[in-house]
Amino acid sequence: MDRPRDMAAAGAAVRVTGPYPHSRCVGHGFPGRLTARAASRRPGREVTRGTRVVHGAAGPPGRRRAGPPGWPSSMCTRPGERVYWLSDGSLPLPPGVATVTTAIVGLGAIGSRLASGLADGGEPVLLAGRDIEKAQELAGRLGERATAVSTDDAVERADILILSVWFDTIKELIAHYGDRLNGTVVVDPSNPIAPDGKGGFTKTIPKNESSGTVIAGLLPPGARPVKAFGTLMADSLTTAAHRTPHRAVGFYAADDTEAGDAVAALIRTAGFDPLRVGGIDQSLRIEVFGDLHEGTLGTIPTAEEARSLL
Repeated sequence: MDRPRDMAAAGAAVRVTGPYPHSRCVGHGFPGRLTARAASRRPGREVTRGTRVVHGAAGPPGRRRAGPPGWPSSMCTRPGERVYWLSDGSLPLPPGVATVTTAIVGLGAIGSRLASGLADGGEPVLLAGRDIEKAQELAGRLGERATAVSTDDAVERADILILSVWFDTIKELIAHYGDRLNGTVVVDPSNPIAPDGKGGFTKTIPKNESSGTVIAGLLPPGARPVKAFGTLMADSLTTAAHRTPHRAVGFYAADDTEAGDAVAALIRTAGFDPLRVGGIDQSLRIEVFGDLHEGTLGTIPTAEEARSLL
């Protein structure tokens, strides 16, 4: 994508007048960050993919907000505004300013495609799985934005941890890592299904239960569960990404609004328009056999079309 003329230079500040759903700091231990779409001088216009917001500040109207230490810019806030400082990788991050770390555990049909979509969209990702050689091979194909690590390392380093493994394996991981998941946004793409012996699938838990609510109930109190990335067939994570002229929807469910915002940014980076269906108790709708799952709908609607289904 060519750099639009209104793109602020790396290290410069941009105004984003609010409130907009993706123009806010993630907070609670996360650095400020926006998707490229939100971080432009005109909200709604895309800027260079891969641009990351590393610092955000709001203040009383007229207060001059300095950029991160060592960065050259500042800007006065106005009522309802928040000011962000952008990095496209051309400037080193100043001391004390960090970026969100996203890790994917499980590199099967969903995890590998999701890793590719995020890396292609400019998101650095840690890749982990039972087979470290497979993770290293995938990281080599995806380039410098992907790094193969052990599962222990992924859990230790991740701000956002995507557990792209089978439902029962997620339960095993939670039992093993326990309180180490406190403070982490834990993304559950699982569907509780198994082959039915007739060429199809059947649920492995009661029909009125969802894996999203089960997983959220098993996590330690300080973890931040989000249900996402399990509503589409694996191939659709690639074939439906960055669809034009209107992007396909990417549903998610979250009780924690700020954790949901963080995952919504990843959904957008992967090439979809994020749409929250509600809290974790709505996970059933976006799992296999749910009314919003691709297999039930038979198509992938746009976000605008999907809103009429909520």
